[in-house]
Amino acid sequence: MNTIIGLYESGDKGKTSTLNMLIYMLEMATIGTPANHNILDNRQAVFNINNLTVGIGTGGDDWGSVDGNCNFFDANNCDIVFSATRKKSDSGSVQRLEQYATQYGLSVTWIRKDITNIPQNENNVNLMQALDLFNMI
Repeated sequence: MNTIIGLYESGDKGKTSTLNMLIYMLEMATIGTPANHNILDNRQAVFNINNLTVGIGTGGDDWGSVDGNCNFFDANNCDIVFSATRKKSDSGSVQRLEQYATQYGLSVTWIRKDITNIPQNENNVNLMQALDLFNMI
């Protein structure tokens, strides 16, 4: 494990959609075509790119969701991981990701979810942030 990235914000701000867009990008980069899935659904995915194993967990509302992501990352021997979490430092999701980082002697790289007050721009904002995350790999 080299890098742990937490995408945080309160509920219904587009964390799942943004991480699903990142999954789409990684599917295109590694297999050439995206799988058919709902951008709003929570899921986990793993990719091998740039000699790294990259894990993504879109769920992050609570301790259990992030714990499931951490177990998935470990089972796939990930080098770099992305997980959604809530924003409050006392939330179970944040606490679990911090605990996971400590287990590897790392700190979480926290990225605040970009948001917009203009609903028509939400997908564009999510896509641009997914691209920023992709460029971290």
